Amino acid sequence: MRRERIELKRIFPEMKRGRYITHALDSYPAKMIPQMARFLIDKVSSAGETVLDPFCGSGAVLVESAVSGRNAIGVDFNPYAVLLATAKATLYDNGILQRQLQGILQDITVCKSPDLIQFPNADYWFTAATLRKMGMLRAILGRRTSSMDENYGSFWLAATAAIVRGCSRADPRGPKPFISNTARMNRLGKHFDPLRLFEDKARAWIAMQREYVTLLRHQLVQPRITVLQGDS
Repeated sequence: MRRERIELKRIFPEMKRGRYITHALDSYPAKMIPQMARFLIDKVSSAGETVLDPFCGSGAVLVESAVSGRNAIGVDFNPYAVLLATAKATLYDNGILQRQLQGILQDITVCKSPDLIQFPNADYWFTAATLRKMGMLRAILGRRTSSMDENYGSFWLAATAAIVRGCSRADPRGPKPFISNTARMNRLGKHFDPLRLFEDKARAWIAMQREYVTLLRHQLVQPRITVLQGDS
């Protein structure tokens, strides 16, 4: 068998190092690059068929299946992965997301009863002010998402989960949670505001979703994407 060198970046020049459409939402550990996902999808399926990813992670295969005209089913055991994959692969109504965000931000300005967030070593990883503001987000989203469509609720829970590392004392440079000397020095005297990080993350994610939906508008039949939590 003759070996063949495949230059994925040349085959898919529109995929700018994975920072396009909703692939840029997350930095999930060991996630598949979109070029590889699209290449494999094209090799094993045709438009209109259904792709199963039994270990879908944060959903790269699901997104590329939709973009290339396939339906897709993703399964993962990790609830955080399921949240991310749902947020990345679902086709949302941008107007609804914008209105929901405005409602959440309005609730933040008047929130007087934040949830009390307690878990072992919470004060080691977070400042007291950070925990209080995270409690505000959890209280507001708990009320808001209870009356939302489940997929929209997943979007806001995923956006919130994605900021937790960024407002902690943990070193942001790798997936392993630890507080390095570099992280201590870089964050000395600084407060990483969960509410500001949430708003910034939400607006960025909504913009990426808009790009994703726009890319799929030309398809005559919209793909069906299903994400399930389970042990494959």
